Amino acid sequence: MVNFQQLLDSVGAEHGQGVEIEAVTEAEQQIGPFPEDYRAFLLEVGWTAFGSEEVAGLGLDLPHRWQNVVELTQKERRDGGVPEHLVAVHGDGGGNFACLCEGRVVLRVHDDPVLQELAATFSDWLKRLLETAI
Repeated sequence: MVNFQQLLDSVGAEHGQGVEIEAVTEAEQQIGPFPEDYRAFLLEVGWTAFGSEEVAGLGLDLPHRWQNVVELTQKERRDGGVPEHLVAVHGDGGGNFACLCEGRVVLRVHDDPVLQELAATFSDWLKRLLETAI
């Protein structure tokens, strides 16, 4: 399993303090189940931001409300056409979202119903995002 705090600290990324399991369970009840590595990310660091990149999560220490994974996902399902089975975790600013989908991370392009696989796991996707952003 990835040590998210160590990974994020190694590149100077901001992150939270993590959340209790009850917060993760409550979020899953609202928007659907998370893969194990995203659950671990939430428990350990809660959220992260580096450069212009923000990865949605949970925590009382979120810098911005739109970084809350529940609020972001519900808003994008309602207003942006994100399908119910996806959990939005990262927007590109142009209406496209990296989303959790059955353990994988897929790209949901706002005007294209075809999902593009970005990574087999959240951990792999986050590592790649960090490499390209730093």
